[in-house]
Amino acid sequence: MGTFTIAPNPTKGTVVLRPGDMRAGPVQVTHINTAEQRVLTAQRTVKNTVDDILLDVGALPPGVYACALRSASEGVCRARFVKE
Repeated sequence: MGTFTIAPNPTKGTVVLRPGDMRAGPVQVTHINTAEQRVLTAQRTVKNTVDDILLDVGALPPGVYACALRSASEGVCRARFVKE
């Protein structure tokens, strides 16, 4: 399974997902709140391990969120971030 990092953490607006060792290909990005509700879903493509994925989370209320990246080749990877 691949890995990724989220920066800045905590954030007030945009998060940058860095795919790390994930393979190139389409990914589904899902942000989940502490009540396990999907609050944001987006489709992106990872072209290589240095491609950043930018997502605007400014409209989300402050709190802790899980970010899940799902791809056919990697399965699901998760990381958490704090929205201020």
